Amino acid sequence: MSVYDMRTMEETDPGQRPRTSGLAIGSFLCAIFICCPIATVIAPFLGIFALIGIGRQGGAQRGRGFAIAGILIGAAVTVLWVIVTVWMFTLAARITTLPQTMLIAGQSGDLNAFRGEFDGAATRAGDDEVRSFFDELTARYGRILAVDPMPGQPAAATPDGRLLQRYTLRGEKGIVDVEVDWLIVDEASGRVLVMRPVALQVIDPDRPPLRFPAGAASHHPEDASHGDHEEMDEDP
Repeated sequence: MSVYDMRTMEETDPGQRPRTSGLAIGSFLCAIFICCPIATVIAPFLGIFALIGIGRQGGAQRGRGFAIAGILIGAAVTVLWVIVTVWMFTLAARITTLPQTMLIAGQSGDLNAFRGEFDGAATRAGDDEVRSFFDELTARYGRILAVDPMPGQPAAATPDGRLLQRYTLRGEKGIVDVEVDWLIVDEASGRVLVMRPVALQVIDPDRPPLRFPAGAASHHPEDASHGDHEEMDEDP
């Protein structure tokens, strides 16, 4: 018997145990590594190559289950990552641009467009309250030119499920900081990822606080000192 015949018998020995495809194992491992989007994208391709290789080996390789699981899990997680990424970009764009859009709309007289972007008590504010807010805002800082997120000022989360984000308001008469109180989780109704403003406050150290809605709570201790000074000035 020749050496070639002996090798052929060894390779086709029905008692020889098939080895598991490395590509199939790699596909499965990449798929379950869900915290890494790159790995989940690679997983389906490794799984496909593994299935092709297993088919060509004619039973000399196993691992179809790993390969199929890698393809399905990897594809599902990749789709989920795409949805989360799109949602995050949409959310970031909303937080970045909405304050300017709503403030300029309200100042131009579209009270419903301004009020309609809020959640909670602000949606029940009357037209007189909204006009009063914008009358004072315009008297102080003039026509609004731009409202941009304050650079180097990250948003601060509060224990009650809110997010405080600072902005710089540029008006014809001056520049001032504005803080928007975003609702993330509404514990009362069980809503999550609401991402709608519930209040905003103009933060000017030289003037009394200006808030909308008027009864919104302040997150700044220095506002109390303004109130104390006002009461002292009113005393005879």
